[in-house]
Amino acid sequence: MPELARGKQFLYRLIVSQLQQDGFVNVATSLSIATIGANKIIPSDRLFNLISLCAQVVRDTDAEVFSEAERLAITGWDQAPQQPDTTTAQLGKPTALEEEKLQNEQQQAKSSK
Repeated sequence: MPELARGKQFLYRLIVSQLQQDGFVNVATSLSIATIGANKIIPSDRLFNLISLCAQVVRDTDAEVFSEAERLAITGWDQAPQQPDTTTAQLGKPTALEEEKLQNEQQQAKSSK
């Protein structure tokens, strides 16, 4: 079985087991039969735990990205994005990428002297 197909099957098993855990047994059974051809999957919170862990990693590594993901999760993926906050506190603050670029430029300038 190709790697992509195994990955998709694993994903569907996670979704089905989470649906069962949350009490959506009929939906889980229908999805399971339609996607992976099985109707006996053990209920678990594994998908929720994985998503929680990923959200924590994203939150720890880049607060701006998490804020956008959180906003999308709360407002819905199909809604238009909000305009960025342009208060004076936000205008002068460089992003993490801009800070890293600035530090690299400063290091290059010092090493070329």
